[in-house]
Amino acid sequence: MKVSESLINWAETEKVKRLAVFGAWCLIIMWDICVYGLVVLSALGDNLFTYAGFTGKSQITDFPRFYICGFMANHADLKHLVYDLPTQMRVITDLVHPKMEVGNFNVISTPYIIPLFQLFALLPLGPAFAVFTLTGVSLAFAGMYFVLCKLKNWKVSSFILFVLYLLGSVPAAHGLRIGQFSFFLLGFFFLYYFARKTNRPIWAGLALGLIGLKPHIAALFIIAELVQRRWRTAFTAIFLILGLFAISIANLGWETVSSYPKVAYAISSTPEMRSIVCLKMIFNVTMPIDLALKVGAALFPIGALATILIWRKYGPTRFDDAFTATMLLMILFTPYMPSYDMLILALPAAIYLQQISLSPILSDLEQRPARAFLTLTLIAYPALTWFCGITTPETTGLLLMAVNVVLLVLCVLNLKSGPVAET
Repeated sequence: MKVSESLINWAETEKVKRLAVFGAWCLIIMWDICVYGLVVLSALGDNLFTYAGFTGKSQITDFPRFYICGFMANHADLKHLVYDLPTQMRVITDLVHPKMEVGNFNVISTPYIIPLFQLFALLPLGPAFAVFTLTGVSLAFAGMYFVLCKLKNWKVSSFILFVLYLLGSVPAAHGLRIGQFSFFLLGFFFLYYFARKTNRPIWAGLALGLIGLKPHIAALFIIAELVQRRWRTAFTAIFLILGLFAISIANLGWETVSSYPKVAYAISSTPEMRSIVCLKMIFNVTMPIDLALKVGAALFPIGALATILIWRKYGPTRFDDAFTATMLLMILFTPYMPSYDMLILALPAAIYLQQISLSPILSDLEQRPARAFLTLTLIAYPALTWFCGITTPETTGLLLMAVNVVLLVLCVLNLKSGPVAET
């Protein structure tokens, strides 16, 4: 009997299954309690909306940076100053912590996110943060439920275990602590994937357009839709993004909106933006930041070309594999990809997992090792984020970038190894 067959037979015994599931539940729940205990202690420290930054000074978390743009846009006398640093500093210190000397403060809201945060800014900062967090988490869980329970027919218990494991990752905990957009992004991705798999082109386009709130993340997927001549999906996404852009211009004025590229360039030169998990991270630590920005931008066409080639060759028959490859190309070849947005790798993990079982992975180890190791690396990713996160921000970025490169290599090898039935 082959070793792989012995492992499969052992893994499929009822006693081993029950023991493994019970151990997983205990380990993951205890881990989540520890992680979010630390998150709560951090939030109760100095102020809910501040944390110790890279420079050693207190930094303002990301949600108030979004919120302040919406807050200023809601006031006629401030909306034209939405990217003016002195005005931002005055308003944010009044809202967050009037007596605190904060470190570097940069507003990171793109113009087309501001209309969304104008709605949140109708509430005081604290309640707005609570609503923002609840909305993002609910959207992500809903998207995961549609894909895992409705599309892949997972048991509810397996779905809950997957969610708990996801929540114990660094991207989830850090994203929730600082009030990032990661859970919204994850929910949009799951809904986009669900709509594509169930042949709902308009809904897929709407979800992709909402992913386009971070345009560098949506770009390769829009290219993929154009390559497949899925015009309704592609142009629904493009028109939604352009519509949000038009709303921003009507609301803030062209002069304010057109000033954003200069603001974004200045932000990209700050120390906080040096720790990223895309290929540009190599250049961040080996050359001046201005040159690294140009080289990083030059990488994007390579990712776009690879996306075109993959969808032309594999798109018609290998949607899941091509989709995963596109996500990894987007992560590595974009000019900017922070660690908290690695939450989106929960989607390819869900694509390749079949319930919570090792049997399919063990079966793949001999016949399709690339697919098996791709699945195992995706499963291990939440734990790897903690292992990589115990050192300096720059080293953390390099380590996670290396893991992402490994994932892309495994994904390409899996594409070349031949098709399997998609689930």
